[in-house]
Amino acid sequence: MTNEEIELGIKELEQFYVNRKKELIYDKGWSWYLTNNAPESFKDLKNKAIDMQIPIADYGNDTCIYSSPDYNYLSRFWHDYMHLTLDRGFSFEDEKYVILNQLKGLNKAGVSMAAQTVFWVDMYHQAKYYNDTGEFVENQKEFVFNILRKYP
Repeated sequence: MTNEEIELGIKELEQFYVNRKKELIYDKGWSWYLTNNAPESFKDLKNKAIDMQIPIADYGNDTCIYSSPDYNYLSRFWHDYMHLTLDRGFSFEDEKYVILNQLKGLNKAGVSMAAQTVFWVDMYHQAKYYNDTGEFVENQKEFVFNILRKYP
Protein backbone atom coordinates (compact mmCIF):
# COMPACT_ATOMS: atom_id res chain seq x y z
CA MET A 1 0.00 0.00 0.00
CA THR A 2 1.14 3.53 -0.65
CA ASN A 3 1.16 6.19 2.05
CA GLU A 4 -1.78 7.84 0.29
CA GLU A 5 -3.81 4.61 0.35
CA ILE A 6 -2.96 4.12 4.01
CA GLU A 7 -3.98 7.68 4.91
CA LEU A 8 -7.28 7.32 3.02
CA GLY A 9 -7.95 4.07 4.89
CA ILE A 10 -7.24 5.79 8.20
CA LYS A 11 -9.62 8.68 7.36
CA GLU A 12 -12.32 6.16 6.48
CA LEU A 13 -11.80 4.35 9.79
CA GLU A 14 -12.01 7.65 11.66
CA GLN A 15 -15.41 8.36 10.11
CA PHE A 16 -16.54 4.82 10.87
CA TYR A 17 -15.56 5.25 14.54
CA VAL A 18 -17.56 8.48 14.80
CA ASN A 19 -20.62 6.70 13.38
CA ARG A 20 -20.09 3.64 15.59
CA LYS A 21 -19.79 5.88 18.66
CA LYS A 22 -23.17 7.43 17.86
CA GLU A 23 -24.72 3.98 17.49
CA LEU A 24 -23.22 2.65 20.71
CA ILE A 25 -24.17 5.72 22.73
CA TYR A 26 -27.55 6.71 21.30
CA ASP A 27 -28.94 3.35 20.17
CA LYS A 28 -27.38 0.94 22.65
CA GLY A 29 -26.90 3.12 25.75
CA TRP A 30 -23.14 2.65 26.19
CA SER A 31 -20.66 5.42 26.96
CA TRP A 32 -16.98 5.82 27.81
CA TYR A 33 -14.70 7.92 29.92
CA LEU A 34 -10.97 8.55 29.95
CA THR A 35 -8.85 7.32 32.82
CA ASN A 36 -5.19 7.04 33.72
CA ASN A 37 -6.03 3.73 35.42
CA ALA A 38 -7.37 1.59 32.56
CA PRO A 39 -8.26 -2.06 33.13
CA GLU A 40 -5.36 -4.47 32.75
CA SER A 41 -7.51 -7.61 32.68
CA PHE A 42 -10.89 -8.61 31.31
CA LYS A 43 -12.19 -9.13 34.84
CA ASP A 44 -11.11 -5.59 35.68
CA LEU A 45 -12.79 -4.25 32.52
CA LYS A 46 -16.06 -5.97 33.43
CA ASN A 47 -15.88 -4.62 36.98
CA LYS A 48 -15.07 -1.08 35.84
CA ALA A 49 -17.62 -0.93 33.02
CA ILE A 50 -20.34 -0.09 35.51
CA ASP A 51 -23.66 1.08 34.08
CA MET A 52 -22.37 0.44 30.55
CA GLN A 53 -19.61 3.07 30.93
CA ILE A 54 -16.32 1.80 29.55
CA PRO A 55 -13.04 3.17 30.97
CA ILE A 56 -10.58 4.05 28.19
CA ALA A 57 -6.85 4.64 28.73
CA ASP A 58 -5.90 8.28 28.27
CA TYR A 59 -2.28 7.28 27.63
CA GLY A 60 -0.42 5.46 24.87
CA ASN A 61 -1.77 7.70 22.10
CA ASP A 62 1.35 9.68 21.25
CA THR A 63 2.19 7.58 18.19
CA CYS A 64 -1.23 6.22 17.18
CA ILE A 65 -2.05 6.00 13.47
CA TYR A 66 -5.01 8.36 13.69
CA SER A 67 -5.00 12.11 13.05
CA SER A 68 -5.96 12.75 16.68
CA PRO A 69 -5.95 10.74 19.91
CA ASP A 70 -9.74 11.22 19.94
CA TYR A 71 -10.08 8.67 17.14
CA ASN A 72 -7.85 6.26 19.02
CA TYR A 73 -10.15 6.62 22.04
CA LEU A 74 -13.14 5.80 19.81
CA SER A 75 -11.32 2.78 18.42
CA ARG A 76 -10.61 1.56 21.96
CA PHE A 77 -14.22 2.23 22.98
CA TRP A 78 -15.55 0.04 20.16
CA HIS A 79 -12.90 -2.62 20.80
CA ASP A 80 -13.64 -2.86 24.54
CA TYR A 81 -17.38 -2.81 23.84
CA MET A 82 -16.79 -5.85 21.64
CA HIS A 83 -14.79 -7.57 24.39
CA LEU A 84 -17.68 -7.05 26.79
CA THR A 85 -20.54 -8.00 24.46
CA LEU A 86 -18.69 -11.05 23.10
CA ASP A 87 -17.58 -11.96 26.64
CA ARG A 88 -14.00 -12.46 25.46
CA GLY A 89 -10.92 -11.79 27.54
CA PHE A 90 -7.50 -10.39 26.72
CA SER A 91 -5.68 -13.57 25.72
CA PHE A 92 -4.20 -13.52 22.22
CA GLU A 93 -6.86 -15.94 20.96
CA ASP A 94 -9.64 -13.80 22.45
CA GLU A 95 -8.09 -10.64 21.00
CA LYS A 96 -8.00 -12.29 17.58
CA TYR A 97 -11.64 -13.35 17.96
CA VAL A 98 -12.70 -9.80 18.87
CA ILE A 99 -10.68 -8.27 16.03
CA LEU A 100 -12.16 -10.72 13.49
CA ASN A 101 -15.65 -9.82 14.69
CA GLN A 102 -14.80 -6.14 14.32
CA LEU A 103 -13.66 -6.85 10.76
CA LYS A 104 -17.05 -8.41 10.09
CA GLY A 105 -18.64 -5.20 11.34
CA LEU A 106 -16.43 -3.10 9.09
CA ASN A 107 -17.28 -5.28 6.12
CA LYS A 108 -21.01 -5.18 6.88
CA ALA A 109 -20.83 -1.36 7.09
CA GLY A 110 -19.30 -1.24 3.61
CA VAL A 111 -15.88 -0.05 4.72
CA SER A 112 -13.29 -0.37 1.93
CA MET A 113 -10.80 -3.21 1.81
CA ALA A 114 -7.99 -0.66 2.21
CA ALA A 115 -9.48 0.60 5.49
CA GLN A 116 -10.10 -2.98 6.67
CA THR A 117 -6.47 -3.80 5.93
CA VAL A 118 -5.29 -0.79 7.93
CA PHE A 119 -7.56 -1.87 10.79
CA TRP A 120 -6.26 -5.46 10.67
CA VAL A 121 -2.62 -4.44 10.72
CA ASP A 122 -3.17 -1.89 13.48
CA MET A 123 -5.15 -4.21 15.74
CA TYR A 124 -3.98 -7.74 14.97
CA HIS A 125 -0.29 -7.09 14.40
CA GLN A 126 0.01 -5.00 17.56
CA ALA A 127 -1.75 -7.77 19.54
CA LYS A 128 0.57 -10.35 17.99
CA TYR A 129 3.62 -8.21 18.80
CA TYR A 130 2.48 -7.98 22.42
CA ASN A 131 1.82 -11.73 22.53
CA ASP A 132 5.27 -12.47 21.09
CA THR A 133 7.30 -9.96 23.14
CA GLY A 134 5.24 -9.08 26.23
CA GLU A 135 5.69 -5.42 25.33
CA PHE A 136 3.60 -2.79 23.61
CA VAL A 137 4.72 -1.34 20.28
CA GLU A 138 6.69 1.85 20.97
CA ASN A 139 5.82 3.74 17.79
CA GLN A 140 2.44 2.50 16.59
CA LYS A 141 2.30 4.61 13.43
CA GLU A 142 5.78 3.59 12.27
CA PHE A 143 5.06 -0.08 13.09
CA VAL A 144 1.74 -0.12 11.21
CA PHE A 145 2.96 1.88 8.21
CA ASN A 146 6.04 -0.34 7.81
CA ILE A 147 3.84 -3.44 7.63
CA LEU A 148 1.24 -1.83 5.35
CA ARG A 149 3.88 -0.63 2.86
CA LYS A 150 4.62 -4.32 2.20
CA TYR A 151 0.99 -4.97 1.17
CA PRO A 152 0.22 -4.76 -2.57
